[in-house]
Amino acid sequence: MNVLVDNPPETVSRRTACEPGLGEDRALPAYERGKEKLALAKEKLVVAEKGFETYVRAHPVRSVLVATGVGVLFGVLLGRRR
Repeated sequence: MNVLVDNPPETVSRRTACEPGLGEDRALPAYERGKEKLALAKEKLVVAEKGFETYVRAHPVRSVLVATGVGVLFGVLLGRRR
């Protein structure tokens, strides 16, 4: 899996050599679109994180109560599995 992350164009080249039907002219643009979508998702995540942190700082007690409730709910649901 690290090979795909470390050097994707090289990986695409090796894969296209093994599979003639999959051309680099299609694979590399798809890789570039994937990189762009990943960057956009990271930006959205940063914005969401800042909004979440702002809300938690504004409502600390409510945030702790909600987190506790979610933890109890997961505990009950996972406890029933056994």
